[in-house]
Amino acid sequence: MCLPGRVIKAVLSEDEQLQLLITMRQQVPLWKDEAFNSKPFRLEESNRIEASELILQGGGETIEAESTLSDTPDAAAPLTAKHETEATQRSLENDSLKHLRAQQVDERDRHYEYQKDRERLMRARHDEERKGVLNVHARLEQGMQERHSKAVNDLEDHHVSAEMELRENLDQQQRSCLVRLRHMEAYCHGMNDAGTLPSRTVTERDIHELQQQYKVRDGMENVHQSRINVLREKQAQQLDALNVKQKEEGETLLVQSKLEFEMLEARFAAEEAEFAALYKERRHRLELRWAIDEKLARLKLAKDQSTQFGALPPIEWPREIDHSLQIVDALQQA
Repeated sequence: MCLPGRVIKAVLSEDEQLQLLITMRQQVPLWKDEAFNSKPFRLEESNRIEASELILQGGGETIEAESTLSDTPDAAAPLTAKHETEATQRSLENDSLKHLRAQQVDERDRHYEYQKDRERLMRARHDEERKGVLNVHARLEQGMQERHSKAVNDLEDHHVSAEMELRENLDQQQRSCLVRLRHMEAYCHGMNDAGTLPSRTVTERDIHELQQQYKVRDGMENVHQSRINVLREKQAQQLDALNVKQKEEGETLLVQSKLEFEMLEARFAAEEAEFAALYKERRHRLELRWAIDEKLARLKLAKDQSTQFGALPPIEWPREIDHSLQIVDALQQA
């Protein structure tokens, strides 16, 4: 449970408040690369940070987590506008506070450079992964095209061989038909192979078969061409079916590649959002520690010099960081 800051100030002496702030200060780690590579604070650590904010703000009102920590005068009585301006001016002119602020600005710059360096490494890794996935997709597509081209060439070679074999069979049938016709003509005309006229009787059946053989010879060319056309039509259907199958395979590969790339980009977007949220938390820790350090320094100065010192202006962050934090806020509100 967190008590309002004004209650704490009412019940604790200045020394006790100072000791409490020192204790709170110890809960916020120094800025180090290894420290900021650790996991986010646990719940009890978050509660200590909230308590520190309440003490620093001096009130129990609602706290904006990312707003600059406000400050109140160190004395119980409120300052007038003139006295508040004078207290702030004393802080701006104080050497120890100026040195503290210079250290904090340097820490901000180091934090910013560290963040940008980590961001560059992350984006470079993303680019490498994108190139790797694109190269894999290109190799898969090239391999598919090579397989498709080989399949089409093999099918066309098979079609050519089949048509040549068919034509050879048809030519053989035509030669056999002509040989048969020559023998039948010789038989029906009463001639033998020696050219003599053997004694035989030519029947009407023999004449009818000779006429049928003439019809077979005369129609053979059309029959053979029809068989060739049927073969070509069947081969065209096979080629069309192969083209359809290859087109479907290409579309499937394209869909899979697109889906894989979308999943990759979604993972990158989630990683970038997590990265921005992490540095948003780190920025918050830095701002809290800076506010505690400043509060402690002003309390010590006020105690030593018996005069009040106003809060220093908030430390500005580079716009690039502010832009990334705005993205995180937009994602959280969506």
